[in-house]
Amino acid sequence: MEIEYRASDEVRDVIASLGRTEDVRFSPNNRRLAVAAFHRNAVAVFDIEIESAGKPQVTLSRVTRCTSPSLSYPHGLDFIDDDTLAVVSRGGDVPILKLPAAHVAGPVCELSPVQILRADLIPSLVYSGSVAVLRSPRPRPELLICNGGGNTVTKHMLNDGAGDAAASCSVLLRKWLGTPDGVSISSDQRWIAISNHDAHGVMLYRNEPSLNESSDPDGILRSVTYPHGVRFTADGRHILVADAGAPYVHVYANTGEGWHGLRNPVGSIRVMD
Repeated sequence: MEIEYRASDEVRDVIASLGRTEDVRFSPNNRRLAVAAFHRNAVAVFDIEIESAGKPQVTLSRVTRCTSPSLSYPHGLDFIDDDTLAVVSRGGDVPILKLPAAHVAGPVCELSPVQILRADLIPSLVYSGSVAVLRSPRPRPELLICNGGGNTVTKHMLNDGAGDAAASCSVLLRKWLGTPDGVSISSDQRWIAISNHDAHGVMLYRNEPSLNESSDPDGILRSVTYPHGVRFTADGRHILVADAGAPYVHVYANTGEGWHGLRNPVGSIRVMD
């Protein structure tokens, strides 16, 4: 089912101007939607209203196009909180951007990062393509970053202050990975999904203290040509996988206690002509 949305002509003009888009994320409160505009070196942040009574109604009430000198072909993003965004760029660094409040944001703004993961100081950040915020009990945010150039997923704990963002960095996953290009964490933080581009599948790992770069996946999602964007649904019962090699989003179901073993899609939704 395709859901219609409402937006002003100004908002629709911005959507039409974005060009190649590589990632999309809702804020934790579901009131903002961020889209990575790859060739524009920008992130479009939409204010969004969703009404779910009866037929779903979606309204994009305004948009701010955010640029920054730290953006170089932005490819992946995730919200740390409702007003703070982590962005990975194919060109190098990972800036942490503080977004302007919705009621004061103009149509265009240039942002300086409040923190930054510098690729020249972290050798494992090579051709980074996707990021997810690990929402653990720890007081400092942690990021999982897919690095296509090194075939790794790295884990980064952020500092409290400004400047260089990383308090610690380590390789979390490496074994069997070939161009990891998407990452998602289930809402209960128990499972991690990695789109494994070259192997044509999505690797699933239990998020446990023993997880390390030599770990095998606990589950694999099959029958996808080139997995790219990947998301758990909020209830953790399904995973959606965008196929970069076919005009489909594939749907996988979990009918048991976890995502162990091999799975094929229970359905595929055509999203392009």
